[in-house]
Amino acid sequence: MALHHVEDPESAVKKLAARLKPGGKILVIDWTPERIEGALKTHAASQTISKPKGFTEEETRNMFEDAGCKGMAWKLAEELSRIPVIDGLKSQLYFASATKE
Repeated sequence: MALHHVEDPESAVKKLAARLKPGGKILVIDWTPERIEGALKTHAASQTISKPKGFTEEETRNMFEDAGCKGMAWKLAEELSRIPVIDGLKSQLYFASATKE
């Protein structure tokens, strides 16, 4: 739930994957722009968010593959989640994992 705050998410995923042994798993839980309800407003932490709407399945797959991880599994949360710092905004969480080659 922090990758969208990272200035260079691709580099962060590569650094995390570099710490894995072959066969190790990387897991990302974050927002996806597939479903957003409410207005995306500015809030106190806005300056720390590099990807305010999160990542698509394709973007996540590309980050994993560029980091040497394959076989991505992708699952959307069944319900939208409320973003606590922005009243009224709900967004779709995703869970993605891949295996380091």
